[in-house]
Amino acid sequence: MWLISGDLLFSIPDGSRIPDGAKRIDPPEDFQSHPERWTIRAGRFVRVEPVAPVERPAPLTAEEIKALRAVISAGKG
Repeated sequence: MWLISGDLLFSIPDGSRIPDGAKRIDPPEDFQSHPERWTIRAGRFVRVEPVAPVERPAPLTAEEIKALRAVISAGKG
């Protein structure tokens, strides 16, 4: 059986004594197959919104680096 106490989720064997302050809950259907989609807040399950991947700029080419160094050494940058 699954229990929540505050923001802590834990499982104990069925029929065990429920600790003080904990409440029995039924997790969402996809919790065990995709636990990363869920978090516990204020004693309940909250679905986590997927985070969009960060787009990183393409690395500078050798020519771009050379041009930047020239601008910096000329005191224009």
